[in-house]
Formats: sequence, C-alpha cells, structure tokens
Amino acid sequence: MVSAVPARVESSPIRYPIIGIHGGYNYIGGYFKENLTDGVALGLFCVPWMWSFMMIDTDLTWSSINVESSPDSYFMSLAFTAGPLFRYSPVERLDLFGGIIVRGSYLYFHGENSGTTAQAFKVGFGVAAGFFMNIYKGIDLRFTYRFTENDLSTRAFMSHELLAGVSYAFSVKGPAVSDPQLFYGKVKARYARARELYMEGRFSDALKSFKKVRELDREHKEALEYINLITVSLDFYEKAVKLKDKGDLLGAITMLKQTDARMEMAQRELASLRKKLQGRIKKLEAEMIKLYNGKKYLATIRQGEKILLIDPKNRKAGLYIQRARRRYNALRKFQ
Repeated sequence: MVSAVPARVESSPIRYPIIGIHGGYNYIGGYFKENLTDGVALGLFCVPWMWSFMMIDTDLTWSSINVESSPDSYFMSLAFTAGPLFRYSPVERLDLFGGIIVRGSYLYFHGENSGTTAQAFKVGFGVAAGFFMNIYKGIDLRFTYRFTENDLSTRAFMSHELLAGVSYAFSVKGPAVSDPQLFYGKVKARYARARELYMEGRFSDALKSFKKVRELDREHKEALEYINLITVSLDFYEKAVKLKDKGDLLGAITMLKQTDARMEMAQRELASLRKKLQGRIKKLEAEMIKLYNGKKYLATIRQGEKILLIDPKNRKAGLYIQRARRRYNALRKFQ
C-alpha cells in the first residue's frame, strides 16, 4: 500500500522567524532619473512565516538620494515593504525567492538652494527576487534585487535596489541538512515508528507520529495517506461514541464497523456493544420471522441486518435475508 521510504527530501530546512539587516545601492529610474543621483539604502527585514514553497517577507528601509543640480539638497524615504514570495530550495543551504511586493513610502525632500521642503506618503507596487545562503546554523547571507514604482506628482518614481545583508533564523522547522543521509535516516525511522503504532492499533499515537514525519518532510505522501486514513477512522469513532451516549447502540455499531479493523479502541468498543446486545437477538429473530411470514420482505431484510450488526455470523438472519430478497425480487417482476 505505502512505502517506508520518504517521497522527497527538502534540500534546505524551513526556518522562521528570520530577522536581519541589509544595505546597498539605490538606482533611480523613470521621470526623476535626470534630477536625482544614485543613493544608498539601509534596512531591517523579517520573515515571520515560511512554508515549503512560500514565505512572508517584510522590510523597513531608509534611503538617501542626492539632487543632481544641488549637492547640498537631498531626498530621503522611509519605506515599509511586504509581500508573499515564492520560495524554492534547489540545493542544500540555498533558498531562492521572488514575487510581488507592496510598498508604503514616506518621502521627504529638502531643497538647499530654494530653502523649501516637501513631504508625502505614497503607496506603490513592485517585485523582489534574491536568495538566502546559509553559512552557519541559523546564520544566513541574503542578497536581494527589488524594483518598486510610486506615482509622485503624477510622474513615475522608480527605484532599483541591490541589497546585501545578514540574518538569523530563531528556529528550524525542517531538517538539519548538514548531512542529507542523516535526514533520510531520521525521516525513515520516524515513519517506521509511526507505522508500528498504526499496526498495533494505537491510532491516536500513530497520528501524532505521522504528523511529525510531515513536519520533517512536507512532501511525504505516504505519511499523508496514513494521516487521512486514521483521521477518517477517528471521525467514525467519535460519531459512534455520540450515538452510544444517545442510546442508539445499533447506530454506534454501524459507525464502528466503518473504522479501520486495526483500530484497537474501536474494536474493543465494538465487541463491548455486541456483547451488551446479545440478549436482544432472540427477540429480533422472532420479529424477523413474523415479518417474513407477513410477506413484509423489505422489513425482514432490515431486521436481519440489525441482527447481523450484533452477531455477524448469525445463520438464521443470513438465511431469512436471502429468502426475503428472492421473494421481493420475484414480486417485483410481476408488478
């Protein structure tokens, strides 16, 4: 049914939150290219969440740009940038990322010659791409290219940033990748233990173990199959308990029969309910025979099925169900 070998190994661990600092070169494009010189940028960034193929990236960056015609004049911005970025790890210790970003910028201009100042808040959009390179445990180098555009006085203000920085990941949600073979071994061992728990019928413990396997390897399809299988059985078990509490013991047995045969607590409960209802079988058999003699064949079948819920090997119920079905089908042919 399923293999004991992980379907896939992530080359780089899922690590978050990540906090870091970066700085670099800011190149101005668009309408203001002729009036502003290139500048510098310095910022703080944070990755609060990360998944197998996506991460949330946030950034607060300060930039300073000089005015071409007046060296003593300057243009500054303080911008907050955020966006969901796609993440992909092609090899060990390397994460590539890229996507669309939203930027809110506080812009400030000081003209030394004219003695004027101006300020504004603008919202713009852009794209970002780059990579993390792990150098030691939770410490990464980060390189980013970012392009953003804001409308400033109905003119396009474009910014190209090339940034380099360093960051630290406070926790690791994925494998320790210093040795991929160790990771394979760890996943395989956890998966094998989860299967042992499943085969022993300890479904609650097995479910926890299979989820731990998925935390290590998010693409482990076999573990996911077991998680779904166990979850279905646990759902039927919970429904059975509720029906039992309401006094519907036959309904509870119907639910328990749909659980996995290896589910230990479900099988114990099923045996207990059947034992409790053994005393009703004689009465149910008598009612079934009466229904059959009264030519109520569908009702006979339903009554026989109730008996089989309590005693699956009951020969009398099996015989009358078979007879009632033949009679019912024969009558339908003449209608």
